[in-house]
Amino acid sequence: MASVRRKNKRSFEIRVSDGSDINGKPIVYQMTWKPEPGMTDRQIEKELNRQVVMFEEKIKAGKYPCNVTFMTFAEDYRINFAKANLRPTTFEKETYITKRVYPAIGHKKLGKITRRDIMMFANYLVNECTNEKTGKPLAYKTIKSHISFISRVFSYAIELGALSDNPARNIKIPKTEENKPKEIEIYDPEELCQLEKMLDDKAPLKYKVFLNLLIVMGGRKGEVLGLEWKDIDFKTRLIAIRRASYYTPEKGIYASDPKTEKSKRVKQYSQELFDLLAKYKQEQDEYKANLGDKWQEHDRLFTQWNGKPMHPNTPYDWLKEFCEKNNFQFHCLHSLRHSHSSIKICNGVSPAELSADLGHSSINVTLGVYAHIFAKVAAKESTVVDKAIGLIKDKNTFILHGCCSVKYYCVIKRENGAV
Repeated sequence: MASVRRKNKRSFEIRVSDGSDINGKPIVYQMTWKPEPGMTDRQIEKELNRQVVMFEEKIKAGKYPCNVTFMTFAEDYRINFAKANLRPTTFEKETYITKRVYPAIGHKKLGKITRRDIMMFANYLVNECTNEKTGKPLAYKTIKSHISFISRVFSYAIELGALSDNPARNIKIPKTEENKPKEIEIYDPEELCQLEKMLDDKAPLKYKVFLNLLIVMGGRKGEVLGLEWKDIDFKTRLIAIRRASYYTPEKGIYASDPKTEKSKRVKQYSQELFDLLAKYKQEQDEYKANLGDKWQEHDRLFTQWNGKPMHPNTPYDWLKEFCEKNNFQFHCLHSLRHSHSSIKICNGVSPAELSADLGHSSINVTLGVYAHIFAKVAAKESTVVDKAIGLIKDKNTFILHGCCSVKYYCVIKRENGAV
């Protein structure tokens, strides 16, 4: 509903109400219209009515004027776009991010925010903000997530016709010793052999199976947690990844599509792995029979005591405690995916094959993460032709039963987040 107020002899304020914000406060948009010099009273009245109608139509069409605050517009983006189009985990992460973004720029008019404002906010995150849990400076990835959220809001504004430029695009985040991208260490084949022996001797079968699937499949944690028994074909030895398991405080534990469309994949694995799965299924079936009516059937491989899907944090906590008890070096679960990839690269798997194996959205993602390993292997392979033509008499290649002399397991940069 529109209202008009005369500010002075030569300007009018037009106000349009359009619903309420998250706190129940009415959302009001306003604009100022100034008649052209020389217009008669009748012409002013006619043109003012036209401006009111046009302004109301813009609001109804979602083409918001640029004088709304960033917070008002960002909440519209979250309610009308993000909640329906983003993963619940990403939406939950955005909710946390707004706690720093809104106090900094939420009060500013959308059309008045400049590139300098956003760069100043990035500097503030780098130099003054700390992690609430650890008290340490914010990680580069965390800072990048804040700027990416702002950029998504401006992109939404451009799509609705409220703006023509995104001032948050390609903002460079200052890198310091404290916030530089973390490097993730991974296990070399010898360490994986030690881990396997420890699992054989000391671990419950459930966790032995879970970790073997992470290593052998190279799957993401959520993909392995999302496996159901109907995804396991014991006759053909095929395992299908069709979903992943996630958790948010709002939804609890739930299943949804994996990270990308190409993450849905089917692959054949060894008889030894399937023998281990068969043993685990028999153990789970016997446990279900003993538990009786208390068991809640979800068909998941990895469950809580009563059959409900396992919480995504449980495997990490278990492995950390297991490694500490056995005086074994602990790396995060995602390091097992990188270990899988490194062994395959050192055994001649191409980037295209590895990309399909890992379920990456494109081969460029694979090359971006593992480029340095491919480069080291290529450098080591420079003697292959020499050996082939007999110039070098030693017929052994550098690859020996899945081990590689290249120190590929040193570090993997995580500038773009886990993959």
